[in-house]
Amino acid sequence: MPRRFSLHQFDNGLTLCMEHMPQAISSAVGFVVRTGARNEEAKLDGVSHFLEHMMFKGTHKRGWLEINRDFDLMGARYNAFTSWEETCYYAWVLNEEVPRALELLSDMLAPTLPPEEFNTEKKVILEEIAQYEDMPQQVVFEEAMRVAFSGHRLSSNIIGSPKTVKRMTRDEMLAYFQRRYTPANIVLFACGNIDEPRLIADVERLWAGRGGPAAPTDVTTPAFHPGRRILQKKDVARQHVILLWPSLGMSDRRSVAASILGAIYGDEKNSRLYWALRHTGLAEEASGGYFGFSDTGVIAAQAACDPDKAQKVSGILQQEARRLRKGIQKTELERARNRARTAVVLSAETPFERFRQLMQEYLARREFLTTDEMLARIASVSLKDLYALLEEFPLDKRCVLTSLGPKR
Repeated sequence: MPRRFSLHQFDNGLTLCMEHMPQAISSAVGFVVRTGARNEEAKLDGVSHFLEHMMFKGTHKRGWLEINRDFDLMGARYNAFTSWEETCYYAWVLNEEVPRALELLSDMLAPTLPPEEFNTEKKVILEEIAQYEDMPQQVVFEEAMRVAFSGHRLSSNIIGSPKTVKRMTRDEMLAYFQRRYTPANIVLFACGNIDEPRLIADVERLWAGRGGPAAPTDVTTPAFHPGRRILQKKDVARQHVILLWPSLGMSDRRSVAASILGAIYGDEKNSRLYWALRHTGLAEEASGGYFGFSDTGVIAAQAACDPDKAQKVSGILQQEARRLRKGIQKTELERARNRARTAVVLSAETPFERFRQLMQEYLARREFLTTDEMLARIASVSLKDLYALLEEFPLDKRCVLTSLGPKR
C-alpha cells in the first residue's frame, strides 16, 4: 500500500509533496512558487500578481485560448493566487486527468510572456486596482499594513499601484521570472488517489532540462510599528476601522493557539466582538482573528459602522481585546476549538481542501499532519496557552489603528 505522505526531491531542486487518498475519485495538483509581494523590489510592486496573470497568456505550445480550453476539456476546476510569500497554480480534476493537468500546469510555468498580451493584461490589472480602490475595507487594511510594517516588504500592496504597474516592462517581468521561478524555489503538491511512480516519472520528463540557482530568500523579520492613520473620504457612507496587534509567525506551532485566541476575540458568530458590536447594533460588521506569515503575524480587528459611532466602536474594539487578559471562559475556548475542529474535518473531505492544508503545513513548518494529528493539536490548546500568548503579545494600546470614512 502506498505511504500516506510522500516527499520527493528531484535533481534540479523541485520538491514533490504528496498525500495519497485511496478513497478519492478526484485529485488536486498544483505548483507553489515561493515568491510573492515580499520578494519584489519597490519599483516592481505588483509584479508577482501581474506575472500570475501572464502565466495564462501563452507558452511555446499553447496560446491563451488553448490553455483555458484544455483545462475545460478535462473538466478541471483551476485557478491561481498570489500572496505576500507564495504564488500558486492548481487544478482539481478526476483521477484519470492528473497526467494531463500536470502537463498543462508544467507548460504554463514556462511562459513566453507575449508582448501584446503583456500590454493588454496591464490594462486589466489597472482596472483591478481601481476596483480595489473602491473597496473601503480593502483600502483601510492596506493602510494598516503600511503603518505596521513600515520599511519592510510586508507593507507592500500585493496587487501593486497604478504607478508601478504602468511603468513595469516585460523585460523586468522576465528577469523577475528567471530569478524566482527556478525549480529549487517551487514545490509541487498533489492530493488524491494518485499513481505515485507515474507522477514522479511524468515530473522528471516534463521538468528535464529546467534548472537554475535557488532564489534568494527574504530572511529579515519585520519590526511592528504602532501608529494611527485616519483617511477621510467624504463619499463613503460608513466609517471603516482596522486595528492590528503584533503576534507570532506561522512557523511557530503556537500559531494554532493564536488562531483559537483570534476566534474567541472576533469570530463572526459568538465571539467577544460579535456580542459587543453586532448584537448591540453598534456596527453592522465587526470581526477579528489571527493572520500569519512565515515569521510574524498579527491579531486583527475590523468594523464598519455609522460615522457618528466610530469613536465608540473603535474604543470597544480595543476594550474587548484588553479584556481577554482579565479572563477567558472555558466554554469560550471549547466553542472556538470545536469550530476549528469542524473546519478541519470538513476541509479534509475533499482533495482540494487537503491540498490547501498540506500546502500550509509544509510551507509554514515543513510538517505533514494527518487530520487526526491536526485535531489533536487543536484539542491540546489550553487556557494557559492563551494567557501565555497574551503575556508575550499583549493586546494593548501599542497597536495600529487606521480608519477610513467621512469623519476625521
